[in-house]
Amino acid sequence: MTAFRLCVDLNVWVRQFLAEAAGRRGTASQVIVQAVLDGRAGVGPLQLVISHTKLSRLQTVMTRRGVDAETARHFTDTIASFALLGPAPEFPHLVLGGGAQPTREAIRQVCDPYDPSFVHEPYDPEDGRVLDTALAGRADALVTGNFRDFTHYTDDVIARGRVHIRTTAGASLWIVHHEDMARWLQTGRRPGRPTSRDPGPRRGLHRHRRSTRRRLRATIPDPDGSPVPFTLAAQVIGAGLNSVRSL
Repeated sequence: MTAFRLCVDLNVWVRQFLAEAAGRRGTASQVIVQAVLDGRAGVGPLQLVISHTKLSRLQTVMTRRGVDAETARHFTDTIASFALLGPAPEFPHLVLGGGAQPTREAIRQVCDPYDPSFVHEPYDPEDGRVLDTALAGRADALVTGNFRDFTHYTDDVIARGRVHIRTTAGASLWIVHHEDMARWLQTGRRPGRPTSRDPGPRRGLHRHRRSTRRRLRATIPDPDGSPVPFTLAAQVIGAGLNSVRSL
């Protein structure tokens, strides 16, 4: 059986590490990382795709969050080992990284250099390196907790802001929010497009309209204060309009 190749964004690794340190259990990031460590999930054999650049960046982020350097290094070395010893016989598992695939935050805006009111948005090429790693490692999916920075107008949208497909010359890459990815790994069911609208709110709207009409029938007042049926009020209004037209 062909292994499912998964590229895990840095924020998922950080979320998992912090959840473990806080004693939490069953978070989406923990489900994903545990599946990677097991090498198997509901999708079948699971192969991690990672890069040297991402591992170096992850180690830096962890030390900035107060993790001692030795613990951070051991953590990233463990991740690299699981990538190299994964179930997929096809290489690469551990790639050099890069930055060829830009994301929204990694594309500088065109601006008037003489306009003092313009301020550049933060320039973050790191997300581009993550995409580059996924594509270079022939990943089937990229999972991230920071989905909005990976959206692109050419994406095939499965669930907006949750599941997109990025098609390149070589393959199609699923970009998946970490909560949706955790369910995919657990159940083996790939996220799909909504097949029908939820009829619940529509029925509720009809009930609201009917109840509104009932209240109108009972509450339209007569000049002397007594209620007038809605149909009678409509007839009176219609007669008044006809009299105006005849003038």
